[in-house]
Amino acid sequence: MKKQLLGVSTFVGLYLMLNLFLKYLPTYYVELIKSFFLSLNLNFISIFIIAFLFQQIFVGIFLFIAMKVSENNIKEKFFNYIINFYKKQFVWLGFINLFKYTIGAYFLYILISGFLLFIINLIGINFPGFFGEQNVANFIGQISINNWYEHLIMFLMIAILVPLIEEIVYRGYIQKMLTEGYGKYIGIFFSAFIFTFIHFEFSVFGNLFILALILAYIYNKTKSLIYTFAFHFLVNGIAFTIIFFSDKILNEIKEGEKLYGIIFF
Repeated sequence: MKKQLLGVSTFVGLYLMLNLFLKYLPTYYVELIKSFFLSLNLNFISIFIIAFLFQQIFVGIFLFIAMKVSENNIKEKFFNYIINFYKKQFVWLGFINLFKYTIGAYFLYILISGFLLFIINLIGINFPGFFGEQNVANFIGQISINNWYEHLIMFLMIAILVPLIEEIVYRGYIQKMLTEGYGKYIGIFFSAFIFTFIHFEFSVFGNLFILALILAYIYNKTKSLIYTFAFHFLVNGIAFTIIFFSDKILNEIKEGEKLYGIIFF
């Protein structure tokens, strides 16, 4: 097995094991954790932040282990290697490329999604994995936020921190490793597939996969995480704004109706 595949497999395997562990955690321990947080008298936003931070800590640890596995013959200090590994991937290529790979790419996604929705409605068949209900969108939409700084905290997490961390992991490491080991097409397709699968949002798997392919394409063309992050930020930022500031959408969430095309990832 090539070292690149070994590193990617290590990260994916550890991440899946963590999610399976949390999913099948015995009820006794789940109730124990709930009781602990309730005893702290924390509001929902605070609990959400703590859970988010713990998740990102584990993601960082898994990435560290994966990089150690795939690059076990490094002569320089490992932390210096990590810094240099990512420093090369934050390259500025100008505002024209920024516009092209954010606004242009987002309109491309809208056009593709609109065409697919038209075809689905035309033939009258609802394809599994397209335009279903996204659990995270429904969950976030039902969070009660009463002041501006809670909105700001949620925006920072959803539109900035999540895209930044995911780009560092999925494009900056996974796609880069797969491309180096197996070529750009394998890198684009399988990094997009892994990214989509790990979100566990199978009712919108097709929509997420299209977005992931666009991200992978942007990274392949630019070799820069600045532009993939900018697109990712735009997608999540728009979805966040719609969820929290559109009364119509918010009412639909509370009534359990479907949210067509509103995707967090």
